[in-house]
Amino acid sequence: NFLEESVVERLNELTGGKGPDKCIDAIGMESHVSFRQPDTVYDRAKQMMLMESDRPHVLREMIYVCRPAGV
Repeated sequence: NFLEESVVERLNELTGGKGPDKCIDAIGMESHVSFRQPDTVYDRAKQMMLMESDRPHVLREMIYVCRPAGV
């Protein structure tokens, strides 16, 4: 449950700090995250200033967790 624990920390724990080799986005629609995530605060501020864009939270999470040279 990503509302209760950090996806990045959990995947690093499961892979010994290396991160997964491959990441797949299989959600089907954009996920919504809590205000604990720094990128959510940034996205909300952009919305308030009418400068919003897509909110690719899942893509950001995959970039954070995928090991270097992973896909």
